[in-house]
Amino acid sequence: MADSGHPPAELHECLLICRTIKLNAGALGGHRRCCHAIMQKNAQNKPQIARLILCVHTTLQVYCNLFLTFCPAAVKRLFADQLRCIYWRNKLAVSTLNLTAGERVTEIEIFELCLTGPKLDEAVLRQIDSEIPYHILFVLSYENKVQAWIGCKDTSAHSSAKVSRYLHTDWMPETELSLAISGLSLDAVYDGLVRQIARLQGESWNAAYSIAENIQRSAEREKLQKQIAALENKIRKEKQFNRQVEMNAELKQLKKNLEDTCNG
Repeated sequence: MADSGHPPAELHECLLICRTIKLNAGALGGHRRCCHAIMQKNAQNKPQIARLILCVHTTLQVYCNLFLTFCPAAVKRLFADQLRCIYWRNKLAVSTLNLTAGERVTEIEIFELCLTGPKLDEAVLRQIDSEIPYHILFVLSYENKVQAWIGCKDTSAHSSAKVSRYLHTDWMPETELSLAISGLSLDAVYDGLVRQIARLQGESWNAAYSIAENIQRSAEREKLQKQIAALENKIRKEKQFNRQVEMNAELKQLKKNLEDTCNG
């Protein structure tokens, strides 16, 4: 195939189909039928394009199942109320980057979620992550601003991918969101994206610890901070001096534990 600098018309059409996924049963069905027609048209003369479109067709079937079959009613309502559309912007994989395959990460999908308002229920992201066995970088967009969201996702149990926690940036102009793709493997690229977003979120992560260890330590810090706030509130309300002394000793220990967790 001659390289003219532009993709063939059929490939361009295929990419347009796979890049824009509307949260509407009729639209998804139309994309799927159109995809199938293009695949049949090119099966004989351009088998490489037909194979690519077959992959897109299969991917769209997965998304159809995700949006139309597996969503609980409450989550379907969130999709309808909070999302205008989803764009599959890109994928980071061995086939698209000069990287080695990861032991934990085989692909990183990049989805843009166009919102109807400035907030998105985390249940929407969890639903998408639970049905797609790849790691996902979400870019939320609303009124010319964007947020980057990424889940700390465990795909070791292929039947049930789990996200322990989501990290995200603040809203910012699209031109200000910059995430570096660095590393020699997809594992390293994913870890780098998570750490960059954690830093932008204000997390004080230790580079010597793994992502899972940092997540655990962050959870411990948050738990201690809540305990400290609750105990300080009790101390302010306590009338008995002896009880205040006991609670202040407990508070001192909690603060020491928090300091150790932050510095460790």
